[in-house]
Amino acid sequence: MGAASGLALSNVPDAAGATDDLAEIKSSIIRLYTAAANQTGQADGVAASGAASAMLLGLLARRRGRPMGALTTTMLATATHCLIDRNVDYEGRPDPIQPDRLLHGYSALYRLYEAAEGHWLCLAAPQEREWGRLATALAPYTDLAGDERFATVSSRAEHDGELAGVLAAIFLTRPNDAWEKDLRAADIGCVAVTEVLPEKLYQNDASFEAGYCVNAMSPVFDEHRRLDAATHFSRSRVRARGGCLTGEHTDAVLAELGYDEATVADLHARGVIG
Repeated sequence: MGAASGLALSNVPDAAGATDDLAEIKSSIIRLYTAAANQTGQADGVAASGAASAMLLGLLARRRGRPMGALTTTMLATATHCLIDRNVDYEGRPDPIQPDRLLHGYSALYRLYEAAEGHWLCLAAPQEREWGRLATALAPYTDLAGDERFATVSSRAEHDGELAGVLAAIFLTRPNDAWEKDLRAADIGCVAVTEVLPEKLYQNDASFEAGYCVNAMSPVFDEHRRLDAATHFSRSRVRARGGCLTGEHTDAVLAELGYDEATVADLHARGVIG
């Protein structure tokens, strides 16, 4: 549905270009995934948000004595709503803002920067009122206030790439948590990026013994450790299985639906299933 709605390509429209270069194909896939997950939204998450919003609307209407009856939505509808600024046209409509090609952010003052030791931080100071505070906080490292290229909002936009280069060089000089501490003290939006994945953090012996991880079997990776199910129920068993191959359970599902072995074999022979 992300592809059907345009959600997947909304921030990386060039990622769909035809190419035979394997490295470029891999790069495009990573950019598509990153954009869908972190920039615009992922179709499943957007659909969940839409369904939850509809449920809350229904509950509110009932509480106010105006029940709405059945509410229906679709993944396509919720994805389209997420892209409403691109789907509704009107005179004078500004172009949607676009992230840079590497998806680090939307401008020099609203993006990710690499800090010392290979860690990252996120700077969020795009407003005019924040510029003076940022220039003052970074005065020991560079003279942003005295640089004519960055003197006004329009000149900063014109020289956005150059400003990003200046800030990138500065942020590389110190750890990200040090920048977060100092810039937040100056009332500037800045946070150190958390780089520890839960999957990595909890896949250790202590987490396994505490029941947060289980051993699973995969047809590709054999036995491996993975996170256990996040939710357990009093009357239903949940299992965190390993992955499966495409079509691995087709025969079993058809058998449960009442198809006998001869019919299933015939479907295989005719290429209906595989």
